[in-house]
Amino acid sequence: STSNRRRWAGYDTESFFNAWRIAYEEIKSRHIKIAGPNISDFEPLHNIAVLTRLRRDNQLPDIHTNNLFSERVTEPERFDHRIFGTKLAMRLKVNLVKKARILKKISNDFGVNEFISPAAFWTLPRIRRVLVNGEEKQADYLSRYLTLLAASGAMQQAYWGPFICHREGLIDDGYEVYPELERITHYRSVLGKREDFRLRPSFYAMQNFIRLIPGSLYEGPLATAEAIEVHAFRNNDKLIHVLWTANGQAMPMHALYAPAQLEDVEIISRDGTTVSEKPEFVTETPVFLCWSSDTKIQLKASPKARERISLYRHAPGKNLYGFEQDGWKGVLIAENASQAEELKLKLHPAYLPKATEANTLRKARNIIWRIDNLLDQTVVAKKPLRMPAHKRLLDKFKPCKSRRSWNAAAELLRRGIPTALPIAYFEQADDKTLTENYYLCDMVDHDFSARDILTAFNEGATDYQGVREDDLYEQLSQFLLDLHGRGVFFRDLAGGN
Repeated sequence: STSNRRRWAGYDTESFFNAWRIAYEEIKSRHIKIAGPNISDFEPLHNIAVLTRLRRDNQLPDIHTNNLFSERVTEPERFDHRIFGTKLAMRLKVNLVKKARILKKISNDFGVNEFISPAAFWTLPRIRRVLVNGEEKQADYLSRYLTLLAASGAMQQAYWGPFICHREGLIDDGYEVYPELERITHYRSVLGKREDFRLRPSFYAMQNFIRLIPGSLYEGPLATAEAIEVHAFRNNDKLIHVLWTANGQAMPMHALYAPAQLEDVEIISRDGTTVSEKPEFVTETPVFLCWSSDTKIQLKASPKARERISLYRHAPGKNLYGFEQDGWKGVLIAENASQAEELKLKLHPAYLPKATEANTLRKARNIIWRIDNLLDQTVVAKKPLRMPAHKRLLDKFKPCKSRRSWNAAAELLRRGIPTALPIAYFEQADDKTLTENYYLCDMVDHDFSARDILTAFNEGATDYQGVREDDLYEQLSQFLLDLHGRGVFFRDLAGGN
């Protein structure tokens, strides 16, 4: 077990082979299959070295095993930057599917016909270092990981690992102290109280995958490696497409499928529920599109031409809806399609209440104003006022300013950094001025601005509305450390920002 991780397994090289020899002789004397050597992560040279020695000793396993973790790469489908660095990883395109196929080729070269991954899981603390909604992301990764292994065609079986465990189990045992004996495949005992056990989203994701995919014929990737994954499987009952995007991204469903193709489709969520309202966007959470088995479906043009937008996917009860009317385009957040249609009327840029002297919050390069009595909450609107000539040239091929505000808010929320909740953004098609665009978000109450307090201390004050200077700088430093720890780097840190 994990002979390439001495700290975990306790073996040095010779003790591992001694243990293997004893196990092999005992197991084979009872006509039982032996599985191993259970290398951890992707280290194919280690697999080759171990199997070479086992072949020399006539002790090859019946089943070649490798814990094919992708956790440290974060997203299962990403090219592995740990192999020869980021630049070469992009050129060599070493992703999970390629890893599985390489290890299967090694198995075949040594005459071992079966290949499985006994354990590969995402721990919640590792996910939560950068992202919120750890349990939802764990379930996303599980579905994406198992789909890719099925797509590889390399494995007979793949396991998650811990079934009942607070840190990464499919079932939370409610016992927050991690046991000395690692929760992988062996349990000395089950901790926690039965009444405290809770099924996690990853449990339902696993259940749904098992119900739909094993035993199907993989027909190939319809889109892959361009921040969108679409994989086709067919069995006696269904044609199934499994779709998802890279983290924090969304792509319109109509960019992939013609409307007629979605008329008779059954849509099943990651967790196994039938979706009553067809989603307008594909997101980082996998979705399963199911047609009758004899259906033939082709996607639209290359994914490289498909527009993507940033999205905070796991905001509870919120969905993304597209907007395209009267020469304006954009997106908005709503609870359902009915509410989205209502918002499209209320928030339409042509009819949006304009800024006045009374409701304007800031007026410089952008104008920012508050809008009351439009929705249930106060809304803040932001619009560029002027764009210097050099900025019009430099920003010509960038997203418009309102879309950049939307993208930034979505990414901050996804990483657990508090900011005003986005509501919508709109931009006028073919706008040469780069000023005809709007960003709308919630109004956030505040005590005072950072500029106010920094100015006061700069002028000699030692206290501002109950906040001491040392306290301010300590809190600011802690906030910046938290930003950096979550992968966000503020490169324009001035008082007004």
